[in-house]
Amino acid sequence: MFASHQVKAFCTSLTPGTPLADVQAKADSANYRMVQLVDGSWRVEHPSSLGRAYCVVRFDGEERLSSSTPAD
Repeated sequence: MFASHQVKAFCTSLTPGTPLADVQAKADSANYRMVQLVDGSWRVEHPSSLGRAYCVVRFDGEERLSSSTPAD
């Protein structure tokens, strides 16, 4: 449950318009894993949650953050 709170805080701290590279760097520094999904969005996972603590981030055509949605 602690992992869920951490990844939710990470996702809600992201500012729309942030470049993909900056989001990846921030995820790397938090030891989160980013995986690109089939639809082009990215899943940001907490490393100790076995995939249960995550959020989905989406980027526009210029690779700038358009949305960040924590998992329920």
